[in-house]
Amino acid sequence: MEEGEVILGIVNHEYTSTSYQLEVRLNGTVIDEKSIYLMHNETWESPFTFRATKAGKDQKLEFLLYKDGVKDAYHTLHLWVDVKE
Repeated sequence: MEEGEVILGIVNHEYTSTSYQLEVRLNGTVIDEKSIYLMHNETWESPFTFRATKAGKDQKLEFLLYKDGVKDAYHTLHLWVDVKE
């Protein structure tokens, strides 16, 4: 199947050190998780490569950011991905 790559970035504007948990889902299935600890005004940036396991249009690639162990996502972002056979 196809691979794709995006650049992920988080900037801490919380005025305090913060622990983040990043969860990546493709079509509702968790495909990666990362723990990130940032000081105030610190930036984290990293390329992220994903592999779609099935062909199809409008597959949802979601990025959910959790803060300080809270169970509800602090921020979310999604992309619609078309995957060719």
